[in-house]
Amino acid sequence: MRSPLTWDKPRVTNGNLKKYVITYKGNPKQFKDRVKGTIEMTESELSYTVEKLKAGYTYEFEIRAYTGNSQAGDPASLKVTLPVQAPYIALPDIAKATPTLVNDSVTTSSFEMEFVNPFSDKKARSSATPSS
Repeated sequence: MRSPLTWDKPRVTNGNLKKYVITYKGNPKQFKDRVKGTIEMTESELSYTVEKLKAGYTYEFEIRAYTGNSQAGDPASLKVTLPVQAPYIALPDIAKATPTLVNDSVTTSSFEMEFVNPFSDKKARSSATPSS
């Protein structure tokens, strides 16, 4: 997953703006596999897309502007939880899964049919003989 971030220049910079620093951390509900990162941007860049974010994690983003080594103004922050979505699986049309007769000489004492499994390439045979 990815998240685009955009921001405005600070109203008061206390000097010449040099860079932006984006920091983020992500925590899943179970607090395992925490992720974090830091990205530096030039003073002319006002957007960034964070890639490879994980579904179900709560991310905290913070964007700070700098004039040299000094922070310019208050940081912008955002907290977001990415949704967990079930994967899409295209299922075959089950209505088309009709039995196909293998032997056309059906008698009153036996029959044999072949079924096509709509969920695999395997075929199944079924035969029966009535009990006396």
